[in-house]
Amino acid sequence: IAVIVHSISATLILLLSTPMVFFRLKKKRPSLHRTMGKIVFWCSIILLVPSGYILSNEALGGISGKTVFFGLTTLTMISLWQGVKSAQKKNYGRHKRWMIRFYILLTSAIWLRINLFLLFILNGTVTQEDYILAAILSWIPQLIIAEILFKAQQKK
Repeated sequence: IAVIVHSISATLILLLSTPMVFFRLKKKRPSLHRTMGKIVFWCSIILLVPSGYILSNEALGGISGKTVFFGLTTLTMISLWQGVKSAQKKNYGRHKRWMIRFYILLTSAIWLRINLFLLFILNGTVTQEDYILAAILSWIPQLIIAEILFKAQQKK
């Protein structure tokens, strides 16, 4: 059940989040942006994050795999929460940065599969160690790059 809930909620949240990130709905249609944001928030709080914690407990790769996915779920929740709090305080620059982090974490499932495919092509197989590596590479490098870009933007 957790796999189904997680898959459906993640897909819905990704479909709603993508236009908000890439099409600047906040400027063009602020009420639509707020409505979609509320749906993303509640679907994440009620469905995505709880099912993510359940699935992290069952992750491949032993304690390392479980830790990577538990961390991913926790950071997803933190970034969403901080993003919403920032918007409520009308700190939209901070809101944007937190929601970019949330989006990076949200797209980690896509990157995980790309990474697994690449590792399979390179090695002809995928071991548990490869799976953990693919999981780590599905979100940590992207977050590091985002943080570097955020810092560079603040210096301007």
